[in-house]
Amino acid sequence: MSKLILVLLLAALNSGIAFADGAWISLAPMPDARQEVAVAEVNGKIYVVGGLPRTNLVQEYDPANNNWRLVAPLPVAVDHAAAVGLGGKLYVMGGNTGAGQTDALYEYDPARDQWVQRAAMPTARSALAAVVIAGKIYAVGGSGATQRELEVYDPAADAWTRLAPMPTGRNHIAAGAIKGKLYVAGGRPGNLAVLEEYDPATDSWTTKAPMPTARSGHAGAVVRDKFYTFGGEGNPNSSIGIFQETEAYDPQSDSWRQLQPMPTPRHGIGAAVIGNRIFIPGGATQQGGGTQTTVNEAFVVQPEKVHAAHFASGQGINTEIVIANPADNQDVVVTVELFDQSGSPLAANLGGMLRSRATEIVRPGGSITLRLSDPNPALNTGSAMISADAPVTGVIIFSSTIQNFAGTAGVGLMRPLTRFLVPVQRDPFSRVDTGIAIANATDSEITVRLALRNEGGAVLDRSDDIELPPRGQIARFLQELFPRADIVTFSFRGTVSGTSTGGAVALALLFTGSDFATLPVSGN
Repeated sequence: MSKLILVLLLAALNSGIAFADGAWISLAPMPDARQEVAVAEVNGKIYVVGGLPRTNLVQEYDPANNNWRLVAPLPVAVDHAAAVGLGGKLYVMGGNTGAGQTDALYEYDPARDQWVQRAAMPTARSALAAVVIAGKIYAVGGSGATQRELEVYDPAADAWTRLAPMPTGRNHIAAGAIKGKLYVAGGRPGNLAVLEEYDPATDSWTTKAPMPTARSGHAGAVVRDKFYTFGGEGNPNSSIGIFQETEAYDPQSDSWRQLQPMPTPRHGIGAAVIGNRIFIPGGATQQGGGTQTTVNEAFVVQPEKVHAAHFASGQGINTEIVIANPADNQDVVVTVELFDQSGSPLAANLGGMLRSRATEIVRPGGSITLRLSDPNPALNTGSAMISADAPVTGVIIFSSTIQNFAGTAGVGLMRPLTRFLVPVQRDPFSRVDTGIAIANATDSEITVRLALRNEGGAVLDRSDDIELPPRGQIARFLQELFPRADIVTFSFRGTVSGTSTGGAVALALLFTGSDFATLPVSGN
């Protein structure tokens, strides 16, 4: 009976590969539906300015309370403008008015709820983009003149300066700033994939790796030195003509990565950042005009990772993943992803739904429990990764209701290690054995090497190199890992030490023939 339980708890399934670096959440809708809006963050609030149908409305969103209000309207109705936050003020420039494209620049002071007009841009234009670098505003591209314009505004001097023009003239673009450089992606005429980088230090442009998906009318934002792009229009493969793509650019590797698509594909959008969250309110849900929406969604970048090297559900075995938010002043968005041994998403009964991925919001000081429970004959096993936009803690709890093998055991969620140590036991006479699960916590293949030592420290055997694919896992018993060690005919106690070429997590289970327990894993 104990051998059957060992197989159940340490079995694994296989399938294909994918994982994500963020999650979407839905938020309170805007009061007024608009597309071709200008969006920016100031003092922890999100501002949506103007838009189509053409308006001078300014809508303010407070993420802390998840609510909206209208503030002082812009002095002129405008659409296709650009906006940035700088020094506690909101700046709005360019766009279309009833009289055509404008060169106007307006400054809004939230403390006074007042607008003032500042020095006009040298070039009137719309469908442009703007970013802040070193306390100055860079306005780039847009419809009007050559579409290559790059002009910088100094608020201290209330003055503009023309800079080296962008190599590719375009409008309806996305832009972001990373480490003092400007990045401009996509745009039209047509749908472009081009990405160009501007360096203010040399007043020069460089072509970078193009977006995977050529598009325009999309939004861009920067979090943790990566440039994220969202949505857009002109999709010939969609009945609504809209792109749902979320793609992220890493300047360090000059490469793009495709991420979880938008829940509500849109164009005519802007994006603004608070912490690890990218807010994308409004826009249009079909190509062209007339389908403006009040939808307000945020893409949450989740850099914080903890892992469970093993889970099991089915045939009387259940797993619970408990995740806690230690912060006392902010929600945390957490995503649990399940993987099989090959690193592919593994669908299981996760929190009452058949899925490989679940996103939840954990309140300050609170916790959530996701139960893996499957009454079907099939057994699901693998590893789990928990991603969050702020640090979290948690445990994974195994339970069995199988006759003569009932029990519960838990272990803390782990951060990746490159060296680890676990105590192990084996006694063939009393059916005691140890099972070890190791999971790859990275996006690249890693090699793991294990050594079995007795209590005197002598090495009894070394495992063959264990090659784990991205997010891949292995779960084995001692004799399977160390076939050359003589631990079959006598009672054994000792340790297994491991080294890895990349971040890995491990979990060990001690089986006694009538119940089971988790064993501590330590390392660095």
